[in-house]
Amino acid sequence: MVRISPTLQVLGGPCDPDRVVYELLPAKPLPKLDLSISIASRFLSRPMLNRVHRFVRERRIIQRSCFLAVVLLTAMPLTPALVGRPLAILALILWVPAAVASFALLRYDVARLLLTSFDFWFSTFAIAATSVVYCALFHDARAMALLAGWSGLQTNMMIDANIRAVRLWVILTIFAALHSLESWAAISLGAIDEMHDFVIVKFASHELLASKLVSSGVLTTFAILSRNLYRKRAVFQKAVNKAIIECACFRVNLQLYAVAIRSPVSPIASLLYPVVVSSGANGRPEYKKSMQYVKQVGEIDAASVTLSPAASRLVNALLRRFSTAFQLLGFLSAALCVVDISVITFGRAIDGASSLALDAVTLASTALYTQVFGTQYQRVLMRALLTSFDFFFLSTQLALAHVFVCDFFRWRTGCVARSLTSWLWVQWVLCLDAVTPAARLKLGLRKRFVVVVLVLFIGSSTSVVYWLLLGEDAGDVFDRVIWERHTLGVDAELRAMPLFFSSCSNVAAMLLRLAWRAAVNPSDVLLVLDGLVVYENYLRTATNRYSRRWGSVGLGSNLAKRLRPRLHTKVAVRASIPTVVRENLQTQ
Repeated sequence: MVRISPTLQVLGGPCDPDRVVYELLPAKPLPKLDLSISIASRFLSRPMLNRVHRFVRERRIIQRSCFLAVVLLTAMPLTPALVGRPLAILALILWVPAAVASFALLRYDVARLLLTSFDFWFSTFAIAATSVVYCALFHDARAMALLAGWSGLQTNMMIDANIRAVRLWVILTIFAALHSLESWAAISLGAIDEMHDFVIVKFASHELLASKLVSSGVLTTFAILSRNLYRKRAVFQKAVNKAIIECACFRVNLQLYAVAIRSPVSPIASLLYPVVVSSGANGRPEYKKSMQYVKQVGEIDAASVTLSPAASRLVNALLRRFSTAFQLLGFLSAALCVVDISVITFGRAIDGASSLALDAVTLASTALYTQVFGTQYQRVLMRALLTSFDFFFLSTQLALAHVFVCDFFRWRTGCVARSLTSWLWVQWVLCLDAVTPAARLKLGLRKRFVVVVLVLFIGSSTSVVYWLLLGEDAGDVFDRVIWERHTLGVDAELRAMPLFFSSCSNVAAMLLRLAWRAAVNPSDVLLVLDGLVVYENYLRTATNRYSRRWGSVGLGSNLAKRLRPRLHTKVAVRASIPTVVRENLQTQ
């Protein structure tokens, strides 16, 4: 890949930042993959690998066992305890063949990439924590079924490394998402027989029950599975090339590259540099592939902002005249937030007259500063941001957390003002991806200021959680019952406090990721938006479909015969890939 740095200097003279045209490209070169090496062939000896091949050959038995295990897992929570225990043991036994086969055939190079992905570890910890507490709720042999469910979910988080039976795994993901909703309903309604609920954390007059924590975790799991389903929806479309594997969990960082300058008299852009995404090389082995970036947006014109051209010219003129004052406004707003947090944490002034005045000034200055940025949002980037799953998920969690905080204090004026200020700052950070480097230059934004804002929000959230847990007057917090119903002989209710702590934990993890990105990456690397990558499934075109052992020098005929069991298989027909797609999939 040719790395192109943004520049505003063309032909020895200065260039108007509003005439720069950008493109979204990966911030780093995309990795090369050796798809012939699976996890089994990487770690197993040759005799063991041959046994795995013979085992995987029994596809019908494995698939039927898998679907029967899914049926038993779905029925287990709704059955009596005496029936559910043997069903759970049977479901685990039936699930083992599918779990072993799917994990053994994962591509080793792709799995290594997933281990470096934040989304993978976030999903892993969320699912693991939910599964552990869920097992404690059963407190008997039924927890063995959850072990099977956890292994299935964990394998689903590595679906990018799976190049065999992709459509089958997407169907299993649908069942897993429906099972998550079923588990949430069963726990919320108390429909699970002999469920042993217990208190995880007790603070003041409130307590966090295990069932409430599991309910929130199951909803998070459902959101993650829904994201994977949406990104893998192409497997059900007939017109889509099945030889292309779209990654659902692994994404790449994107960077805005200045590629052209628009003439003030002509709408046609002149190229600054030739943009080269990747170059190919002939003679590579058929199992050597390279990930390819799929462009989701076209040209990004810095002048195409949310405001009309006349209003944009007015704002630009004001920014040129008062740029220093605008930067001071941002620093002043952040400093007022620090003072406000200190007053709440140490002074314990919730609704004093001086505190209300400070809250009003802080909210007004923050609103003015953030809304000026709102006038500079680039339309194409903003549209891509609003349709992003990460942006939607994080914005929803943030909105819920701030609404719950206001409700805890019965919508007092000071609390509402502080919550609005906090929400404006974090939403401002999330929308920075829609601000081009040219607009950031006009606004005088520095990435260190973004890191300070994120650290400030994480600190304020920690102080609120600390006060709710250990505050002397935390018992006055109003924990609203959002939903209550008498069903199946039990009183089921949904309270705000468990949802608040679940939202806070999700938001804290994702904001720490954004703070790390903002600190270590250049300022033109996006924070929320990630790049879609694909790679070619070599099994659609390979002459040898069996995994190559780690350390072997090639796929010679003798080695292929030693690795390949004597099977009566049909000759694989070479998939017809369009010429344009094949050229784009050539590796470096």
